Amino acid sequence: MMFKYFRTSGVEPCGHLAAAEAAIQAKQLHHEVSAEVSEISPGSLYLGGANAALGLAKANDLGITHVLNVSDLYVLAPGRHAKLLVEWVPMADDGFDDIFGPAQTAEEFEAARKENPDSRPSGAYWRCKDFLEAAFKDPSSRVLVHCALGVNRSASVVLAWLMETRGWSLTQALQHVQNRRPIVHPADKLKEQLLAYQEQLGIEEASSASSWASSCIVS
Repeated sequence: MMFKYFRTSGVEPCGHLAAAEAAIQAKQLHHEVSAEVSEISPGSLYLGGANAALGLAKANDLGITHVLNVSDLYVLAPGRHAKLLVEWVPMADDGFDDIFGPAQTAEEFEAARKENPDSRPSGAYWRCKDFLEAAFKDPSSRVLVHCALGVNRSASVVLAWLMETRGWSLTQALQHVQNRRPIVHPADKLKEQLLAYQEQLGIEEASSASSWASSCIVS
């Protein structure tokens, strides 16, 4: 059901790690982006690209316990792998998916596609949030959130999580994340959605001085 759901959304899983790795490397060569993992919250929340997730099969020096893949590449198979729990919530790179919209089941999305073939998946963030909340019930969990490059989609999910859990504005959250991973650059459409989510959360924009201080002081 999972693969059927993603295929009908226009996402075709690569199905083989070699193919996924080749696609990832091609993107990295094109964008000249670092594949390193960035620690967003000490000892708990990490941000990176798909190569970082693939690397966990060889070495897990950071002690990552959970992996959340929000790219449209099938990187690690969802489910439990020894001490690693993997979830896959594909998001389009252009930012036009309504990530804060109503959550959809596979059946609901398929029905929407029948009515309108151009329909996009809705509510990706709520699935991500459920995974993060479940992971962090154990304070020893270390979660890697990744997309293809760790620049846009995964960064947007991390930003939304920080806004919700720390009460930060988008400006504060973005400053905090870019201090730790300078290549982060959410798509314009995702920024629009994040700003709307900030308003939904009732968070007011902080001054630049307090924003900088908050992102530096809070771990």
